[in-house]
Amino acid sequence: MDEEKQMLQDKLTELKDSLQEATKQIETLANQHFAMKSQLDRSMERAESLEEENNVLRIKERDLLAFKKRHEEYLENLCRAVDVRVDVWKVKKFSIWNLNIFFSKIKNFKFLIQIFNIENDV
Repeated sequence: MDEEKQMLQDKLTELKDSLQEATKQIETLANQHFAMKSQLDRSMERAESLEEENNVLRIKERDLLAFKKRHEEYLENLCRAVDVRVDVWKVKKFSIWNLNIFFSKIKNFKFLIQIFNIENDV
């Protein structure tokens, strides 16, 4: 009986040791599980944050593109207005140039008339 009792005692000790090892493994796995779940939660929060930031950036991009388009249209209109003014100034300059030629001819004509009058008086 002692031998059987010893054998049962050894078996019980072995089962206790085995149970302790299994318990340690379960605790380790549970800790790993909770750590991974915590990391997953943080990753999900970060993903949500990045999605919100992405949405904000898309809105800003859309607004900036609209501003750029309006600015480009403004610059195009300004260039057209400058081109029109330059064309008007060219016409005015040409008109002034023609007037200068005309006045020069008149001065020459007056001079010729004076010469002609002087010659006729003599």
